[in-house]
Amino acid sequence: MLIVNMPASLPAANDLLAFTESQLVHHLESHSRVHGGFDISSAVGLENLSKSQRDALGDRLRAAAFRAKNTTASQSIDSQALLARLASIAGTKDSSSEPKHLRWPSETSETSGGTLSPQLDEEILDQVACYEQLVEENGKPVCSVEVLRHIINEPAASHEPVLPWLSDRLDGDIRTVLSRQLARWWEFRKWQSDNRGTEDQGFSDFLAAKRSRYEQAGVATMTESIFKETVWRLWHDKPQFRLLSKSQDFNTYKETVKKRLAPHNFRQPLKLLKNSRNQNEWTTWLEYVAFEQWWQERLADATELEEQQYRQAWMKLLNEVRWFAESGSEFHGANSAAFSLSSHTLAERTAAAQADLATARQTISDFIRDTEGYRLAEDAMYRQKIRVKWVLKQAQMMEPEVSQRRGTASTRANVVKSKKRTRNDDDIISSERKSKKARQEVGRSTVGGQPRRSLRLQNVRSSTRQTEVKQ
Repeated sequence: MLIVNMPASLPAANDLLAFTESQLVHHLESHSRVHGGFDISSAVGLENLSKSQRDALGDRLRAAAFRAKNTTASQSIDSQALLARLASIAGTKDSSSEPKHLRWPSETSETSGGTLSPQLDEEILDQVACYEQLVEENGKPVCSVEVLRHIINEPAASHEPVLPWLSDRLDGDIRTVLSRQLARWWEFRKWQSDNRGTEDQGFSDFLAAKRSRYEQAGVATMTESIFKETVWRLWHDKPQFRLLSKSQDFNTYKETVKKRLAPHNFRQPLKLLKNSRNQNEWTTWLEYVAFEQWWQERLADATELEEQQYRQAWMKLLNEVRWFAESGSEFHGANSAAFSLSSHTLAERTAAAQADLATARQTISDFIRDTEGYRLAEDAMYRQKIRVKWVLKQAQMMEPEVSQRRGTASTRANVVKSKKRTRNDDDIISSERKSKKARQEVGRSTVGGQPRRSLRLQNVRSSTRQTEVKQ
């Protein structure tokens, strides 16, 4: 294990990766904030880390924060500051004054030979890893890596293939499409476990997936016990949601999921199992449909609540506008004599107008602030509707294949049964033939041309006659 003594003020990102968990905890405590939580946004060299290494560092820091003394239920590391720094890495060379968003480099960032730049290549490799994990977990990647490359390299290309996983209403961060889809899939897997009352059921798969990502990132300084504990905390850090209350058992959950899916008229049966790993792919995907629909219902409720505040803010804005219109009508409707006012009176009017302007600006700012929650909820609802449509479409595409596989399996089973029945019939016929042959052989066994039974009768009659003669 590499031990690095770092100055508390200027930590290096590479050294943070090399820290043991106890060292990370100590480091966080040395950067605690007055009101709780920790500020690690000053870490040096984050831009030199690869995407996988940045993800690994974020995971380890979040896990270490749970053990630090300054952590409360609502306060942790200043993840927003950290993520802001990580998010700005891709755009550090852009001198534009516009806000820097996470975007793929343009075609000009490629080398003259037409190959991808090292940064772009590393990002695509990360998406390839996410794609492979989605395939392995039956998570159905939204698009192939080739399609993703095409969208990246062609600015005019349609974003329709990745629309269900874009991060905002218009464009979104295309380069994290597959990684965000994978993160969502693990949220679903956690939801499966929570609704079965077996919260740790999906942890082994999550652990294996994280180990693969960490190995790709070259983070090999953690011991197995520390690594497992870190991933364990990440697993339990995921939100715990249930379709029903804890008092409801698994059978009730199964019936509830079936009722939710009933309007879609899927013909293939849904066979939910207590151990979700033993379910077939079709059942798991239908359960995922129920998960995304459940999220849509939650977002609809949140949007409805925010809409009430939006209406209140809108009415407040209208009242302010009416007030400005009424108070300003006297000034604007004044005759030409108003322009002969004394300089003192004009200064007062000017000051009043400036005050009104400041009030109007504040009113607009208040409206924007008070309705931000509604706009965010509305956008989230918009994206979720698109996602649910995509998930349902995948299920509709799967069903004929599932039906065909079931039909093939049924045909094979019938063939096997038919062969068994034929063998049984042959055995019966053979047995009957053997029985008949045995009877024929018995018939051939005669004495004096008489069957054995006749011979016995003849002997009895002969003996009787001899007795009568003697008498």
